[in-house]
Amino acid sequence: MVGGEALGGPIMKKILTTPCLMRSAQEFSAQEVKRVGKDQKSVCILQSESAAACSDDEMLIGSCDATTCLIVFVVCNYGVSVLHLDDGTCGDEDYLQKGIRFVDSEADLYMVGSYAEPSYHSKNVLSAALSFFEQCRATFNLVLAFVDAVNTQEKVVNGVAIPAPRITGACMNPVTRKIFPADFVDHGPKYVERRMRCMLSAPNSDVYDFERRRFRFEPWPFSLSSHAVQRYRKYVELDDASLLRCTSTSPEVEKDEYADDMREMFQTLIDNPSSDKLFGPRLEVAMFEWRNDGWAIVASGEMESSSAVIMQAA
Repeated sequence: MVGGEALGGPIMKKILTTPCLMRSAQEFSAQEVKRVGKDQKSVCILQSESAAACSDDEMLIGSCDATTCLIVFVVCNYGVSVLHLDDGTCGDEDYLQKGIRFVDSEADLYMVGSYAEPSYHSKNVLSAALSFFEQCRATFNLVLAFVDAVNTQEKVVNGVAIPAPRITGACMNPVTRKIFPADFVDHGPKYVERRMRCMLSAPNSDVYDFERRRFRFEPWPFSLSSHAVQRYRKYVELDDASLLRCTSTSPEVEKDEYADDMREMFQTLIDNPSSDKLFGPRLEVAMFEWRNDGWAIVASGEMESSSAVIMQAA
């Protein structure tokens, strides 16, 4: 629903032409991008992650680096849930259900990302998300749809004009329910390891315990084949442009540090080709408490244990 009325008909066309959505998109993009660092309590979810925060939790919650991906905020009286949808998770019912965990009968919906690109990755993700929320029993009021053509600008690469996203990150304060364009300077604990979750097709994970208000990192069992290790060695040696083409659905518009981040991740996997070497044999869930200077790990006696089944990465 938009403005209390059902969308109906061709949804994408109405999203891009409905006055209240056009107005909210304009107001959203007119705000200064909020740089989120270690000096402010925040939770930034990555691909294959989700999070939820209660409505009295003073913090910033959101996601980043959504080009063809879609960041979704589901807001109701109990709190805010955030998803980062991609080709893999947009059709994952269990993952999508995490977005509506607080919802009883009605909630507001905010969407950012999925720019208009020619490969249709964005449209597929966006269509799957809209279909899911349409079929839910609860009523979802679409407040912000900064997606598709609304989130697209022209960028010149090697003398050629190509479509590019205008905004790739967003955050929300659960208390005020105000949403901002965001640049997460700090992505939270275990950033390199968490980026591996999507690459290794590991189980999706919640990264915030909203009851105890702690950041959590849940390791998973895996073992890389020699073929996978060799492939990652080749990736590390590639030039930036080639590495982008091999690992991204939008290689022309990724952030400047993307290639270096990927090399760091692949090198870490090469050096630690199994969960035993990377995480240790016990696979303890690491818990972090917020302190004034950032997230600090809690005592080992308060850790959880992971019960996932071991994965073989090809």
